[in-house]
Amino acid sequence: MLNEYFFGNELERINFCICSIQELRDILVQLGKQDDAKYDFYAMYLPQYQTEENKIVKHTIFVVDSYGKMAFKFAVSCMMHEMIHYYDFTKGTMKRIIDAGTYQRGDEHYTPEFKRYSRFAAKEGLKVMPNGYGKDFEELNKDVASFKQLTEEEKKAGWNKMVARLKAGEDIPGVALAPNGNVVFIIS
Repeated sequence: MLNEYFFGNELERINFCICSIQELRDILVQLGKQDDAKYDFYAMYLPQYQTEENKIVKHTIFVVDSYGKMAFKFAVSCMMHEMIHYYDFTKGTMKRIIDAGTYQRGDEHYTPEFKRYSRFAAKEGLKVMPNGYGKDFEELNKDVASFKQLTEEEKKAGWNKMVARLKAGEDIPGVALAPNGNVVFIIS
């Protein structure tokens, strides 16, 4: 759903792994990323890594299940964050940075793609953070999962904006404008 809505189905299916933080740390150490293995991660996109059996695995998103029950919205936020990286590393600025050999740690959170897709997600009510800002799991779980209740005025403005976009001929996934002017939601 995220691929379809946010990325226009441009991303190919990739490996998805739910693992413990220790399993992820072991993979990072195996890749020679001992410094990264010291941190707590909730999710991570790895463009390529090698298994213990010396098999090269490309494009995997890891979600760490070691901290407790992850709120649905936090899980989706983590997934969106990593999908932005996947898009960026295969089609965006990060691909060009890697190809040019000029990558520096942290570049991936400041690219135009990361900023653009994070803003796009925010407009849809999904908070994508570049990092945890030193917050522990429980804080992030609540922070990302909290919903801002819209006022009636905000709801009406959002509805009117969507109708205007449809009337202008914009394609909005799952929504259409019927010939009689009614808004139709397509459920598949």
